[in-house]
Amino acid sequence: IPPGMLTAGDNELHLRVSVQERSHRMMPLFAGPESELRRPYQWRLFWSYTSAQMTVIATISLGLFVLAIWIRRRMAFDYGLFGLACVCWGVRTMIIVFSVYPRAIWPWWNVVYYASTGGFVVCMTLFMLRFAGLRSPVVERITLAYWLTGPLLLAMGGQPWDHIVGRVYQGGLIVVSAVMLTATAIVGWRKRTPGVLLLCAGVV
Repeated sequence: IPPGMLTAGDNELHLRVSVQERSHRMMPLFAGPESELRRPYQWRLFWSYTSAQMTVIATISLGLFVLAIWIRRRMAFDYGLFGLACVCWGVRTMIIVFSVYPRAIWPWWNVVYYASTGGFVVCMTLFMLRFAGLRSPVVERITLAYWLTGPLLLAMGGQPWDHIVGRVYQGGLIVVSAVMLTATAIVGWRKRTPGVLLLCAGVV
């Protein structure tokens, strides 16, 4: 706020916030001299935005690289799962990088968000289960089918289904994530090599 706009005594700041959607909310507001707020602002910008940009570039690049090698050399499906999980995480993180977009594309962007979130959890879970030697074709088919249910329901039902999908579908993903963490712990305990432990730490 320019100093010339401030007056002696109390100064009031009026804000207008859209509350048409449940997801619209306002973060805490900090006021003070620019010299005091500049450094905290820069750190907050780096960790909340710049790091997200770096994550998007790194994970999508790594994922596409692994997928390209997997397709070219006809390697085990494990590598395809890992590459797809990286791409899904990068796409999911884009919601932080592109925080402002036309309202008309919000429903479809929401579908992409759920698909990428579910894709990361499911693909990484199946990858870790295979890595731990706990592969089950039946579990894989059920988990892959579950990945598609949330995005498809949201795409067909539209915005009214957002609340239901958000609770039920993501609740199921929490269960799948628990399986992923369990498989990660098993792999780390069984192999205990620096590379495997680094991979497990990255997954966690």
